[in-house]
Amino acid sequence: MEFQTSPLDFQIFAQLARTATCVMNPLRFIHDDHVELASLDSKAVRQLASCSTFERPLNRALSKKLLLRNSFLSPGLSERLKTDEDLKTALHLLHCEGPVFHRLAKTCTAVQLYPQIKSCVLKSCRKQMETILGPDAFLTSLRETRSFYPSLPKRSEEVRLKPYLDGKDAQIKMQKQRDDAADEPGPDIHPLVWEGLTTLILFAERVDKGWGKLLALRLPKPPNNINLTQQSLSDAQATELKSLLKHRGFAC
Repeated sequence: MEFQTSPLDFQIFAQLARTATCVMNPLRFIHDDHVELASLDSKAVRQLASCSTFERPLNRALSKKLLLRNSFLSPGLSERLKTDEDLKTALHLLHCEGPVFHRLAKTCTAVQLYPQIKSCVLKSCRKQMETILGPDAFLTSLRETRSFYPSLPKRSEEVRLKPYLDGKDAQIKMQKQRDDAADEPGPDIHPLVWEGLTTLILFAERVDKGWGKLLALRLPKPPNNINLTQQSLSDAQATELKSLLKHRGFAC
């Protein structure tokens, strides 16, 4: 007897199950910046949740507060996943490992800041940008953006690098970011990398608002003193982003 394989493969089913777990048990998924209940801060909530008696009700209360259960399963989601490559990409973004996600964000940032990087006259400025973004992302920006991703830089055309590369100010901004991330796993997030992070979140929101929300909750709140990228994603930019992810080995 032969069994037909469902178009919705086991990997997708597994990721959907993980997403359901995130919704039901947000304390295992979301960043501490979003963990607050009444007068309890994140540290107090997590300490209480370490006791099995309180873990379930705290997860339920946090999920309700963040309206997660209302945003997980949109109508026709399982059917859309069979054919919608954008939706699959958003699901993979939601569950990819932290270091991988961080590298993708750096690459997006590098592409979006291509005009600014190209305009850096001083070698020291370019070196700082290479340090912030990583060698691979930096080279991708210089070698590929003009030919393959001409629309993405328009998202960050108002961003100026100087405030983040000027000696003392840059050190203060980076030190603040280290302090904010000191208790968090994974690499520190430089303020400029929020350009790419915001793009990835907007892509997820574009295909499913609930998943975009979950992706944002996975990250710390962005610093208030930086210029974030435009809060919209055009069709051309979304297409270029998918191509960028694919060329970086992020296949759906």
